[in-house]
Amino acid sequence: MKCKGLYLALTLLLGTAAQAQLTNGSFESGTAGWSNFSATVLSPATAFSNQDGLNVARFSPSNIIIQHFTLLPNTSYVFSALVAGDAVGDNSYIRFLIGDDPLTTTLNQTQFQIGATPVGGAMDQIDLFFTTGATANTLLQIDSHGTGFVAPRDIFLDKLSISLASSTAPEPTTLALLSLGALSLVARRRSRR
Repeated sequence: MKCKGLYLALTLLLGTAAQAQLTNGSFESGTAGWSNFSATVLSPATAFSNQDGLNVARFSPSNIIIQHFTLLPNTSYVFSALVAGDAVGDNSYIRFLIGDDPLTTTLNQTQFQIGATPVGGAMDQIDLFFTTGATANTLLQIDSHGTGFVAPRDIFLDKLSISLASSTAPEPTTLALLSLGALSLVARRRSRR
């Protein structure tokens, strides 16, 4: 009976550690989970072919959103997002800044130039890899700006997620099976005593 409880606790622990969830990464609940929200949440008249749900976030120049969350310390993660631009132009940029919270160390800061996406087309996938430090408290800040003399265009953002980098740990299913095997060995040893 003790082994069964231990197995259940271990499985729940591994499941929670393996999944680092951003709150409302697809903006289906408006601005819930986000702070300093100056972007707009909208349902595009013509949806992007790969958007998640009805809503996307629309960034105009100088917009910013921030989210605070907890990750495992000293662990590699990947941040993923879908992005799209609303018009042809080479002067719209979006920046993703991931750091500890409060922000004293930047774990990854990357800026992307966003091109136009045809109406109803697919948003581009962005993946950023980073490794947490000794602290588990993490911050994600997303902002946008334009450069040059042409007015910057709006940028659309959807399907934000953070998950363990595949090289960091085995797949959750593999990890659970390995744990089950180890627990079976412990149970077998106890039964032989």
